[in-house]
Amino acid sequence: MTEVDKLWYKSWPKGIKKVIEIPNTTVHGIFEEIALKKDVKDITYMSLLGIDYSYSKVNEMADRFASALIELGVKKGDHIGILMPNLHQFSISFFGILKAGAITVPLSPLYGPSDLKAVLQKVDLKGIVALDILYEKIEETEVKIPLVITTALGDILSPIMRFVAKLIGKLPKSPKILGNLELYELINTHEPLKEKISVEPEDVASIGSTGGTTGVPKAAMLTHRNLVANMMWLKEWPKMVHPEGTHKKYIGLVPFFHIIGLVGVMLSSIVLESTVYLVPDPRKFEDILKLLSKEKIHYMHGVPTLYRALLRHPKFDKYDLSSLDLVFSGAAPLPAVLAEEFESKINGLVMEAYGLTETAPIVSSNPFEKDNRKTGSIGIPFIGTDVEIRNPETDAVMPQGEIGEICVKGPQIMKGYYKDPEATAQVIKNGWFYTGDLGYFDEDGFLFLVNRIKDMINASGYKVYPREIEELIYNDFPQISEAIVIASPDEYRGETVKLIVVLKDGEKLTKKEITSHLESKIAAYKVPKKIEFMDSLPKSGLGKPDRKALRERESMGL
Repeated sequence: MTEVDKLWYKSWPKGIKKVIEIPNTTVHGIFEEIALKKDVKDITYMSLLGIDYSYSKVNEMADRFASALIELGVKKGDHIGILMPNLHQFSISFFGILKAGAITVPLSPLYGPSDLKAVLQKVDLKGIVALDILYEKIEETEVKIPLVITTALGDILSPIMRFVAKLIGKLPKSPKILGNLELYELINTHEPLKEKISVEPEDVASIGSTGGTTGVPKAAMLTHRNLVANMMWLKEWPKMVHPEGTHKKYIGLVPFFHIIGLVGVMLSSIVLESTVYLVPDPRKFEDILKLLSKEKIHYMHGVPTLYRALLRHPKFDKYDLSSLDLVFSGAAPLPAVLAEEFESKINGLVMEAYGLTETAPIVSSNPFEKDNRKTGSIGIPFIGTDVEIRNPETDAVMPQGEIGEICVKGPQIMKGYYKDPEATAQVIKNGWFYTGDLGYFDEDGFLFLVNRIKDMINASGYKVYPREIEELIYNDFPQISEAIVIASPDEYRGETVKLIVVLKDGEKLTKKEITSHLESKIAAYKVPKKIEFMDSLPKSGLGKPDRKALRERESMGL
């Protein structure tokens, strides 16, 4: 693509580079370099419950853990899993594994036994670092993992604090696990790594699970270069609002096992030399509000469901959130009315971005400029990223304004799916990654996400995009807390449109009221023929509505 083809350059933010040279280094190489800087080494990197780990401390502990892993027989390229919520131990394990030349495999603690088994059978783990109270999940899968290392919630506490916490019942009892090794014991009994393991930028750094909402999870192989590219871009993009070198505070809400939490929070905070305040359980909404207010957090990442829950919390207005400069939303479409309501409560900006595990993760983002962004848009293609809209049937590049598949090219594109060359070939063609998402560019180069191709409803030959109807519902019905549109099997039409809604507490609304309003707004074939009221929607591990579960339920006639 030439600069003339890049329509989004007309909306490019002032002072931000369009292309950045990606350093020829590794993820842990960047971390170590920053952690040893004289003016950074003593800055807190991770904080939880008032317990702070500095950059230099995490780096040294990771070095010691790497020594232990190598002594235990871990070789370059081995896969080592991490199964725990957002704790200090996650970053220590992550960088220790990389320093040993191995590959990190973050795993969701929210997986049920069958989900975890499907992932473990795919990724060929040589070892795993797990929170001890989650170890039972591994045993239930019956998948044999040669090396098991556990850590406990209380490991970050001093002996006296641990004794007091146990005494007053604040620490869960650690299960007895035969044959396991303990993370902190390994760290305390090994010297820091003396000789660095040779790792190249094109080597795989991490394997992320993806596709779990559409079928059996696939294992996306992300190289050091993929992740480093994102880190460098996330250092440049915030210059719109913060000068380089300004120390900022993140809240670590999104789980680090998810690509948004891993890169958007855990890794991007490093290049901004910032502090992350950890939240192991993002379901405790008042605890989140307390932390945002007490620590004067600047950067927050989350999903629309989280922001909706915080706004609806009865004590939301009690807390001072004026320090929030940037609130990022991803992983699911952000209703415009929700973005506007949340932004009205803070001094900063609520920004929607777009990415995937396979792109490590960023593809596009709204500029951090109040007058250069568009509500409902997923922004403009990111630094060093090309995007084309292609016809899903002919592969022809679509003109501006027309809907097609979003295709991405850049240094963030994954190496491929682990042990799945066929699936890789389906999505990576001539260096372009085919996202499976439908979208279009407007006249200013802003990208709009329409829907997943597989979520599109074919009603009597007419294409219906769920997001269009969902946005209308959120905008026009303040009584509704959550809404989702899915396909419902229909003998006559093949598929018909079904709307599922959750009402806010104390609100009333009838199916007829919804239907009558929609009939005055959209084409008849888009109006839901079925409407169901539910008390709550099923959620994925990240807290977004589980469209797959609802589709399966509908196909079974439940």
